[in-house]
Amino acid sequence: MKATLFISIIFLFSSFCFKNFQIEDKVEVEIKIKNIDFKRKGIIGIAAFSEEYKKFFPSNKKGVIYSGKINVSNKNEEVVKITLKKGKYAISVLHDENENNKIDFNFIGIPKEGYGFSNNPKIMFGPPGFDDCVINFTNNSKIEIVLKY
Repeated sequence: MKATLFISIIFLFSSFCFKNFQIEDKVEVEIKIKNIDFKRKGIIGIAAFSEEYKKFFPSNKKGVIYSGKINVSNKNEEVVKITLKKGKYAISVLHDENENNKIDFNFIGIPKEGYGFSNNPKIMFGPPGFDDCVINFTNNSKIEIVLKY
């Protein structure tokens, strides 16, 4: 009986410590998405890519560590909270107006839908690289991503 009680106490203590370790290994990232053209409706898709999968950034689904979406409302700003393991990530956001789960381009290759990236890099020709958008999340953080249309 004493042995069973002792083992139960050790199990409870170890599971409590393990849970606390898991919580400390995670960060909450609050993403404020700005400049939403809410007249276009659709959804806002959010994808986070880890450094390990940076070759897939910004749009290959194979490299997505986190993905989520929200419906476009009647606001030009939305706040989304996501949980990630501590580490380096680049985040891409797409205003998917027709909800086909991909960015649409016009005949000369310019995006027809809104898009944005962590660090809001200057975009000249083509999408930015992972290194332009990467953020090292070691603590709970707040970032802003401004959509471009």
